[in-house]
Amino acid sequence: MNLKLVLFVLGKIALAFAGTLIFPLLVSLYYGEEIILPYLVPILISLLLRLAVGKFILKYRGRLSLRDGLGIVGLSWCFVCFMGALPYFLLGIDVISAFFESVAGFTTTGASSIKSLAALPASLLLWRSLTQWLGGLAIILVFITLVPQVGSSGERLFTAELHGESSERMMPRIRTTISLLGLSYTAVTLLLIFCLWLFDTSFFSAANYAMATVSTGGFTPVDGGLKQLNSPALEIVLMIFMLFSGGSYILYYKVYKDGLKSFWHDKEFLAYLGVILFFGILLAINLAANSRYEGWESFYQGLFQAISVITTTGFSISDYNTWPEFSRFCILLMMFVGGCAGSTAGGIKVARLMVLFKLSWSELKRTLHPHMVVDVQMSGNHVPSNVIISISRFFFVYMAVFVLGSLLLSLTGSLGMLDAIGIAASCLANIGPAFDMVAPFSTYADVSGTGKLLSCVLMIFGRLEIFTLLIFFSPEFWHSRKNW
Repeated sequence: MNLKLVLFVLGKIALAFAGTLIFPLLVSLYYGEEIILPYLVPILISLLLRLAVGKFILKYRGRLSLRDGLGIVGLSWCFVCFMGALPYFLLGIDVISAFFESVAGFTTTGASSIKSLAALPASLLLWRSLTQWLGGLAIILVFITLVPQVGSSGERLFTAELHGESSERMMPRIRTTISLLGLSYTAVTLLLIFCLWLFDTSFFSAANYAMATVSTGGFTPVDGGLKQLNSPALEIVLMIFMLFSGGSYILYYKVYKDGLKSFWHDKEFLAYLGVILFFGILLAINLAANSRYEGWESFYQGLFQAISVITTTGFSISDYNTWPEFSRFCILLMMFVGGCAGSTAGGIKVARLMVLFKLSWSELKRTLHPHMVVDVQMSGNHVPSNVIISISRFFFVYMAVFVLGSLLLSLTGSLGMLDAIGIAASCLANIGPAFDMVAPFSTYADVSGTGKLLSCVLMIFGRLEIFTLLIFFSPEFWHSRKNW
């Protein structure tokens, strides 16, 4: 690994991180909270780190290899998660819960270990929302715009963070692509803030809900979440933006460039909408059959929860933990789906599941026709065999991590079987709430310290799509002199 180049980029990341902490610091001063040290300390540490790196590496240009890219992605996430925990810790939250809150934010999981948000200052609530907003942009995309010295080899970072197999390049220059993504992401956030503000939501609350929605994070600034809003109009607005955020930003650029016809040509997006509608109808039928809600209300509740879970936002307007067992099982299944490749959502991703389904169907037909040539296609394009192997490998490892995570969580002693399974599935998919102990409108406060740390590992594994983190455990990554 090119240590000089990695440190050079990490120094840039430290500087950017220090810049983000200025926002909660200004809010603290605006509201007269007199809370300065919790934000000033991580700012100073980040600046000192940047100065220390800059003293030895004033300017560096070099080829960014795959190993360097993976190293920067993994180390940068570790850095921001640890540093992001400092404001919580310095305000009196225990170290494990502080780290949990930071990881849940940056990974856009939106799980919280804080029992009462009412006791938190406005500046810390803003920091919670800001961490998931940055994580929603997959942080690393912003980092590329801050390190132009890396040049076109920023391609490696783009691949490491947004390597959905169905993604296409929007523009030929990677830096231009990242800048456009950042501007689009910010514009959508500002649009949602304006929409929420029109419905008599305070600007502060609108900003927090908007960052939580566009990032598919799910943090809310009040206890009780969206239930406290009690506004169907606001809920519908949030449903629309959740649905948008779970889709591919690359597809949206194609729509902007080529028109609405791009929607109908993109099979992943159509499947994404179809899966949401399918589960929404299943939930509606089951809720109506069990007399939980009547008619339209059953469909509304089912559709909202289907959108929230599949986009991995994790919002709730009712406690689905009290729903019939069939509905709860549907929600568990939805936790594995995820949004589209190139979105801020977590999970396995619709594109991967489509390829796996098509491959399974082709293999089934080949049992009847042994000499048949299998050709898996996505949106009319041939999917290469190496991509199919990569997707199959990812799916196997994803499920293996889920099973192992469930087993380890059950060993902590404080969690039942459904608790462990729900937490493992939810954290790995970066959703947040699950069932029973950590059901909607509950927190992870009663989960043991060991359980919280295991949940943090699952959140990071899910956000970095497993292999980016697993590679750090390979001796070859640290000792090999091969240029990869």
